[in-house]
Amino acid sequence: MHQGLFAYWDRKRAGRPMPSRADLDPIDIPSLLAFVGLIDVLESPRRYRYRLVGTGLVNAFGRETTGRELFEAGPARYAGFLSRLYTMCCAERAPLLILGSCRYQDTLAGRAMTHLLLPLSTDGRRVDMILYSSLNEPDRQCLWLNRTADDIDVIDGEILRLEDLQLTDGTATIAPESAQAG
Repeated sequence: MHQGLFAYWDRKRAGRPMPSRADLDPIDIPSLLAFVGLIDVLESPRRYRYRLVGTGLVNAFGRETTGRELFEAGPARYAGFLSRLYTMCCAERAPLLILGSCRYQDTLAGRAMTHLLLPLSTDGRRVDMILYSSLNEPDRQCLWLNRTADDIDVIDGEILRLEDLQLTDGTATIAPESAQAG
Protein backbone atom coordinates (compact mmCIF):
# COMPACT_ATOMS: atom_id res chain seq x y z
CA MET A 1 0.00 0.00 0.00
CA HIS A 2 2.56 2.61 1.13
CA GLN A 3 5.03 1.36 -1.46
CA GLY A 4 2.55 1.76 -4.29
CA LEU A 5 1.55 5.26 -3.19
CA PHE A 6 5.17 6.36 -2.78
CA ALA A 7 6.07 5.01 -6.23
CA TYR A 8 3.08 6.88 -7.74
CA TRP A 9 4.05 10.14 -5.98
CA ASP A 10 7.67 9.72 -7.10
CA ARG A 11 6.62 9.24 -10.76
CA LYS A 12 4.33 12.28 -10.63
CA ARG A 13 6.98 14.61 -9.26
CA ALA A 14 9.02 13.96 -12.43
CA GLY A 15 12.35 15.15 -11.05
CA ARG A 16 10.87 18.02 -9.01
CA PRO A 17 11.05 18.13 -5.22
CA MET A 18 7.32 17.28 -5.08
CA PRO A 19 4.30 17.11 -7.39
CA SER A 20 1.24 19.33 -7.18
CA ARG A 21 -2.32 18.19 -6.51
CA ALA A 22 -3.06 18.87 -10.19
CA ASP A 23 -0.53 16.18 -11.15
CA LEU A 24 -2.53 13.47 -9.37
CA ASP A 25 -5.47 11.56 -10.81
CA PRO A 26 -7.43 9.07 -8.66
CA ILE A 27 -8.05 6.97 -11.78
CA ASP A 28 -4.34 6.07 -11.68
CA ILE A 29 -4.52 4.43 -8.22
CA PRO A 30 -7.99 2.87 -7.74
CA SER A 31 -6.74 0.01 -5.54
CA LEU A 32 -5.15 2.46 -3.08
CA LEU A 33 -7.96 4.99 -2.65
CA ALA A 34 -9.68 3.43 0.39
CA PHE A 35 -6.64 4.07 2.60
CA VAL A 36 -5.51 7.37 1.08
CA GLY A 37 -6.35 10.94 2.06
CA LEU A 38 -5.52 14.56 1.30
CA ILE A 39 -4.77 17.21 3.91
CA ASP A 40 -4.94 20.95 3.19
CA VAL A 41 -2.12 22.94 4.79
CA LEU A 42 -3.69 26.21 5.94
CA GLU A 43 -1.72 29.30 7.02
CA SER A 44 -2.15 32.19 9.46
CA PRO A 45 -2.13 30.35 11.81
CA ARG A 46 -0.78 27.01 10.54
CA ARG A 47 -3.39 24.27 10.75
CA TYR A 48 -4.46 21.17 8.82
CA ARG A 49 -7.84 20.27 7.31
CA TYR A 50 -8.79 16.85 5.96
CA ARG A 51 -9.88 17.52 2.38
CA LEU A 52 -10.48 13.86 1.57
CA VAL A 53 -10.42 10.71 3.70
CA GLY A 54 -10.72 7.26 2.11
CA THR A 55 -13.52 4.95 3.21
CA GLY A 56 -11.05 2.41 4.60
CA LEU A 57 -9.59 5.09 6.88
CA VAL A 58 -13.06 6.20 7.97
CA ASN A 59 -13.96 2.60 8.84
CA ALA A 60 -10.65 1.91 10.60
CA PHE A 61 -10.80 5.01 12.79
CA GLY A 62 -14.54 4.93 13.34
CA ARG A 63 -15.30 8.48 12.18
CA GLU A 64 -15.64 10.65 9.10
CA THR A 65 -13.15 13.52 9.21
CA THR A 66 -13.48 14.90 5.68
CA GLY A 67 -13.79 18.70 5.84
CA ARG A 68 -12.74 18.88 9.49
CA GLU A 69 -9.61 20.47 10.88
CA LEU A 70 -7.14 18.22 12.67
CA PHE A 71 -7.95 19.27 16.24
CA GLU A 72 -11.70 18.94 15.56
CA ALA A 73 -11.27 15.46 14.13
CA GLY A 74 -9.94 13.55 17.12
CA PRO A 75 -8.53 13.55 20.63
CA ALA A 76 -6.07 16.35 21.41
CA ARG A 77 -3.10 14.13 22.26
CA TYR A 78 -3.33 12.13 19.03
CA ALA A 79 -4.01 15.31 17.02
CA GLY A 80 -0.91 16.90 18.58
CA PHE A 81 1.17 13.90 17.53
CA LEU A 82 -0.16 14.13 13.96
CA SER A 83 0.29 17.93 13.88
CA ARG A 84 3.99 17.53 14.68
CA LEU A 85 4.36 14.99 11.85
CA TYR A 86 2.48 17.17 9.34
CA THR A 87 4.58 20.19 10.34
CA MET A 88 7.77 18.17 9.88
CA CYS A 89 6.64 17.02 6.42
CA CYS A 90 5.97 20.65 5.44
CA ALA A 91 9.24 21.96 6.85
CA GLU A 92 11.36 19.27 5.24
CA ARG A 93 9.35 19.26 1.98
CA ALA A 94 10.01 15.54 1.82
CA PRO A 95 8.12 12.28 2.36
CA LEU A 96 7.98 10.80 5.82
CA LEU A 97 7.20 7.20 6.74
CA ILE A 98 6.19 6.83 10.36
CA LEU A 99 6.50 3.35 11.88
CA GLY A 100 4.90 3.32 15.25
CA SER A 101 2.50 1.84 17.68
CA CYS A 102 -0.59 3.00 19.47
CA ARG A 103 -2.77 1.55 22.15
CA TYR A 104 -6.30 1.91 23.33
CA GLN A 105 -6.68 3.85 26.56
CA ASP A 106 -8.28 0.91 28.37
CA THR A 107 -5.63 -1.69 27.51
CA LEU A 108 -1.85 -2.02 27.44
CA ALA A 109 -1.92 -3.97 24.17
CA GLY A 110 -0.11 -2.09 21.40
CA ARG A 111 -1.15 -1.97 17.75
CA ALA A 112 1.34 -1.50 14.93
CA MET A 113 0.64 1.48 12.69
CA THR A 114 2.30 3.19 9.76
CA HIS A 115 1.65 6.58 8.20
CA LEU A 116 3.11 7.76 4.89
CA LEU A 117 3.10 11.53 4.37
CA LEU A 118 3.83 12.88 0.88
CA PRO A 119 4.11 16.66 0.35
CA LEU A 120 2.36 18.41 -2.55
CA SER A 121 3.05 21.95 -3.75
CA THR A 122 1.36 24.26 -6.23
CA ASP A 123 4.40 26.53 -6.59
CA GLY A 124 7.13 23.89 -6.12
CA ARG A 125 8.39 25.50 -2.89
CA ARG A 126 5.70 25.68 -0.21
CA VAL A 127 3.83 22.55 0.82
CA ASP A 128 0.13 23.36 0.52
CA MET A 129 -1.26 19.82 0.70
CA ILE A 130 -0.21 16.42 2.04
CA LEU A 131 -1.13 13.13 0.37
CA TYR A 132 -1.17 10.39 2.99
CA SER A 133 -1.90 6.76 3.66
CA SER A 134 -2.35 5.08 7.01
CA LEU A 135 -2.39 1.40 7.94
CA ASN A 136 -2.66 -0.60 11.11
CA GLU A 137 -2.07 -4.31 11.70
CA PRO A 138 -3.20 -6.50 8.77
CA ASP A 139 -6.37 -7.61 10.58
CA ARG A 140 -7.27 -3.99 11.33
CA GLN A 141 -11.01 -4.53 10.83
CA CYS A 142 -11.09 -6.93 13.79
CA LEU A 143 -8.78 -4.84 15.94
CA TRP A 144 -10.76 -1.64 15.46
CA LEU A 145 -14.22 -3.17 15.81
CA ASN A 146 -16.29 -1.17 18.30
CA ARG A 147 -13.45 1.29 18.81
CA THR A 148 -13.07 4.89 17.66
CA ALA A 149 -10.18 7.30 17.37
CA ASP A 150 -11.16 8.66 20.80
CA ASP A 151 -9.84 5.41 22.29
CA ILE A 152 -6.35 5.76 20.78
CA ASP A 153 -3.34 6.83 22.78
CA VAL A 154 0.05 7.05 20.99
CA ILE A 155 2.93 5.06 22.44
CA ASP A 156 5.85 5.81 20.13
CA GLY A 157 7.05 6.00 16.56
CA GLU A 158 10.12 6.04 14.36
CA ILE A 159 10.26 8.55 11.51
CA LEU A 160 12.02 7.56 8.29
CA ARG A 161 12.86 10.34 5.85
CA LEU A 162 13.17 10.32 2.06
CA GLU A 163 16.79 9.16 2.09
CA ASP A 164 15.63 6.03 3.92
CA LEU A 165 13.23 5.13 1.10
CA GLN A 166 14.55 3.44 -2.03
CA LEU A 167 12.90 2.66 -5.34
CA THR A 168 13.65 -0.77 -6.75
CA ASP A 169 12.05 -1.74 -10.05
CA GLY A 170 9.41 0.95 -9.53
CA THR A 171 8.54 -0.28 -6.03
CA ALA A 172 9.48 1.70 -2.93
CA THR A 173 11.19 -0.21 -0.15
CA ILE A 174 12.71 0.74 3.18
CA ALA A 175 16.48 0.54 3.22
CA PRO A 176 17.44 -2.43 5.46
CA GLU A 177 19.72 -0.38 7.70
CA SER A 178 16.92 2.15 8.30
CA ALA A 179 14.40 -0.44 9.39
CA GLN A 180 16.52 -1.54 12.35
CA ALA A 181 15.83 -0.10 15.77
CA GLY A 182 18.48 2.44 16.75
